[in-house]
Amino acid sequence: MKVSFGWRIPEFPVNGQPVGQEFITQVLKSLETVEGEFDSAWLSDHVIPWASWQNPSTDNLEGWSALNYFMGMFKRLSFGHVVLCNSFRNPGLLAKMAATLSVLSSGRFILGIGAGWKGDEYNSYGYDFEGFR
Repeated sequence: MKVSFGWRIPEFPVNGQPVGQEFITQVLKSLETVEGEFDSAWLSDHVIPWASWQNPSTDNLEGWSALNYFMGMFKRLSFGHVVLCNSFRNPGLLAKMAATLSVLSSGRFILGIGAGWKGDEYNSYGYDFEGFR
């Protein structure tokens, strides 16, 4: 049995600095380091920082766009989200997006989907948040 390892890509600088070339360069160097050693890399699907200790106005990469960008550069890694929010995108469209990316990447996309839990994030982008049932 093979054990697979993945690396969690940060979406925001923890020091509060803006997402800029310095941050992206750090992420790219990290991906270069893990490629060939790890099997996959993962991004979240949060539009504001998920961490309660981080200021919500901190710059934050959008997960789907960033994943596609990094996936195009690092061909030996599989990529996925930790996890996609089920109510941010129409389910039919999301299925089409995932299928397209899977074909274009020769099967390197891993679909992970979750319920969505961060009410302030929903509100900040105008999505309805009904809580949990």
